[in-house]
Amino acid sequence: MPRKKKNGKRSSLTLGMVFLLVPALAFLLVFGREVLKLFIAPLPRGELVLNRAMLSLLGFLFYNLFFTYVLFLFLFLFVFSIQSILPTINLDEVRGTFSLARSYAFGMPVRIARVIGGELVSPKEKLRRKMTGLDNERENHSTLRELTGVIVQDSDSACVLEKIAPGGGAAGTEFDDDGQEEDQRGGGGLFSFGNHRNHLPPVRVCGPGLTFIQPWERVHSFVDLRKQIRSQSEVVAMTGDGIEVKSFVFSVFSLGRDPKPLQLAFTEGTSAGNLQIVYLEPLPDGRLRVTGFEDTLADDDRLEAYDVSQDTSIFRRYFTPKDPGIRPKFNKSRVFGAVYARSRGDDSSSLLEWDELPVIFTVDAFKEMALQFNYDELSNPRRGSLVRELKGRVNAAIRNQCVLSYSIVVHESGKPLQRGEMYAPGELRASPVRYFTISKVLRDRGIMNIFSAFTQIIPCQDTVYAQRLENWQARLQREIDLVMTSREIEVRNIVNRARIQAQEEISSTLNGILGDRDYSEEAMAYSLFQALEEYVNDPETRKRLPNDVITLLRNLQDRILPPGAAGMPFLRD
Repeated sequence: MPRKKKNGKRSSLTLGMVFLLVPALAFLLVFGREVLKLFIAPLPRGELVLNRAMLSLLGFLFYNLFFTYVLFLFLFLFVFSIQSILPTINLDEVRGTFSLARSYAFGMPVRIARVIGGELVSPKEKLRRKMTGLDNERENHSTLRELTGVIVQDSDSACVLEKIAPGGGAAGTEFDDDGQEEDQRGGGGLFSFGNHRNHLPPVRVCGPGLTFIQPWERVHSFVDLRKQIRSQSEVVAMTGDGIEVKSFVFSVFSLGRDPKPLQLAFTEGTSAGNLQIVYLEPLPDGRLRVTGFEDTLADDDRLEAYDVSQDTSIFRRYFTPKDPGIRPKFNKSRVFGAVYARSRGDDSSSLLEWDELPVIFTVDAFKEMALQFNYDELSNPRRGSLVRELKGRVNAAIRNQCVLSYSIVVHESGKPLQRGEMYAPGELRASPVRYFTISKVLRDRGIMNIFSAFTQIIPCQDTVYAQRLENWQARLQREIDLVMTSREIEVRNIVNRARIQAQEEISSTLNGILGDRDYSEEAMAYSLFQALEEYVNDPETRKRLPNDVITLLRNLQDRILPPGAAGMPFLRD
C-alpha cells in the first residue's frame, strides 16, 4: 500500500495555532478575572460606559498583553534562534534564523536544505518554490508562492542563487517546479531591475555556513570545492610515425584549492625568452642551490611575467612561497566563473558544465603531444623516460590553462642564476606572489590543475605488438652476437699470447741445454727429455699437443734413450 504524502501545510498551520493559542490560554488563566470584569460590568441604559476604572482596567490588560505575550513571544524566538535551531555565528545569522522561526511558527512553510560536499543531501522538494492555485474570475492559472529558506553548507560546498523578477525568471533551473510555464508568463527576467527586489544583486555566490534564501530567490546550482577527478577511456591518438595508440586519460583538478606559486628566473640573459621556471633547493647551511630550470611556461604568460619584472621597485627580500595545502577555500569570483562561464558542446546545443572541461583539454593535449614522439620511443622498455617526458608535457599544457601564480627571483647584482650554483638568501630578491591574468578557458572558470596525464599506452592494432617483438628479438640477437664475437676474439688473443710465451720459455731452456759443452751427448739427451717432460706433463698442455708432435717425441725417445730408461710415461700409452 503506497504511503500517503504528508500534508506539510496542515502540519505547519497546526503548529502555528498551537504556538499562538497556548500563550493566549496562559494569558487568560492569569488575567481571566480582569477580562471578565469587562463583560460583566453593569451597562446602564444598554450602553457601555467607559469610566476611569474601566479605562484603567483596559490599560492594565493591554500592558500585560503586550509585554507578557507579544514581547515574550519574540524574545523567546530570538533566544531560541541564537543556537537552538541553526549554528549561528553573528547577528545577521541570528536575525535570519529568527525570521525563519517566526514564519514557521505562524504557519508559513519555509525552504530548508543541507549540502555536504557540493551535493544536496536533503530532498529537492524542500528547495522548490511551492505551486498554489488561485481561484479568480479574471485569472485562472498557477503561480509560485514566494518562500524564505536557509541552506546549511559544509566547508567544502558553495551555492549560487538567482534573483527572480515578478512573474518570470530563467527557465529550466534545477529546483523549479515548472520553469517552462513560468518563463511563458513573462515579466522581466532574471536580470531585471527597477522593481522592489533590486536591493540584492541578480546573482549571489554563497560559501560555507548558513545561506538564507530570500523569497524572490532560487537556487541555481551547488558547487563542490574539493578535489575532482574526471577521466575518459579508450582515447585514440596518433604517434609521429603514424601508429594509432590508445590510453586512459584523466585529470585531477579543484575549484577551491590555491595553486603553489611558481618561481621564475632568468637563465642566460634578461630577455623574455630566458625567463623560465627555476627550482631552488634549501641546503642545511641555509643557502639555496639551483637544481635546474624548466622551459614549460606558456609564451603569453612568460611575456606577462617579463613585463612585471621590468619594474624593479616590486622586488623585496627573498622568501620561499608557502604551500597552500590541500584544504579548499571559498573564492566567490572563481565559483561565479565556473557556474556561469559555460561552453558549448560538440553539437552546439548542449552546455558543458565546468567540471567536464579539464578532461576534454587533457585529451586534446594528449593527442597533440603524442605526435611529437615515435612509437618506438614510447614503447622501448630501456627508454621509459620519454613516456615520463610526454606526461610532463601534457600536465604542463593543462597547468598553463588553469589558475596559476608566480614569483620572480633575481640576483641582487642583476646577473642570471646559474644551474648548480649556491646562493645565500640575502643575495636574492623576489617579487610578491601574483596571478597570471591572461584570459584562458580553464583559468576564467577558476579551475586549478593538480595533475593531468594518462596511463599505459597501448597500440590499437595487435600486429604492432608482433612487429615490435620481432624487432626487439632481432636487436637483442645482434647485441648477443656482437658480445660473443668480442669474447671469442679476446679468448683467442689470450691463447696466442700464452703460446708465444711458452715457446719463448722452451726455446730459452733448449738453448741453455744444447749450448752447454760440458755435458756428454747422453747427458744432454737426458737433460733434453727432462725439460720436455717438465712442459709436456702438464695435462692442459698435452690436450693442445697435435698427434704428430706426440709421435715425433715417441720416436725420439726410442732412438736417443737407452733401453730400459724411464722417459715420458704418457708416450708409451
